[in-house]
Amino acid sequence: MIRNFSVFVLSFLLVLSLPAHSTTQEPVTGSAAHNYPQELAEQALVNINVTLELDGIERSIHKTSESLSEVAMSLDAIANSTSLTLEQQGALDDTVININRLIEVSQTSMEMLPSTIETSARAINLASQDFLADLELKVLIVLVAALLLLVIAVFCVYWFLLRPMQGTLVKVTHNMSSMASAVKTTSEALESTTIQQKNIMDALSDKEQALSDK
Repeated sequence: MIRNFSVFVLSFLLVLSLPAHSTTQEPVTGSAAHNYPQELAEQALVNINVTLELDGIERSIHKTSESLSEVAMSLDAIANSTSLTLEQQGALDDTVININRLIEVSQTSMEMLPSTIETSARAINLASQDFLADLELKVLIVLVAALLLLVIAVFCVYWFLLRPMQGTLVKVTHNMSSMASAVKTTSEALESTTIQQKNIMDALSDKEQALSDK
């Protein structure tokens, strides 16, 4: 019973002293570490590398074992003592039974710890993959919406600004063409009038010269 109690305390302290965390160091090999499948790590958006931190645990277990040796000696002395009453011996037996149950539970927990860590890592990686797929879908929706808004903006600019301006420009061009034709006609009329006036002036000059010669 004393030996079972020592094994329990060592196992219980080992469970309490092994925090799982995310690290970038090389995974610890052996029974104290669990490595995830490489395929899952390559496919995941967020790679969670869970290892068991063992630094300093051996020293603490060594110190604890020394203390437990003293406790075991004390319990051995108590168990062999003839001064214990039947009630005290029964309470000690119940305590040892409960300790043995806790030992079984702790051993089962330590055996299930790697599979539990692997299950949690798989769930995290699957969640990261779902997040990536959802993010890609949202980005695609935003890009399509932005493209549609750009097309609508270009159409509105053409329909409400360029199209009326196009009609106005056609009218202005037509008016300018009409004005150019009118100016040309006026210029030709002025040129014809100028020629006629010159002919008249030449005829009057000839008549005055003929009268003066007589």
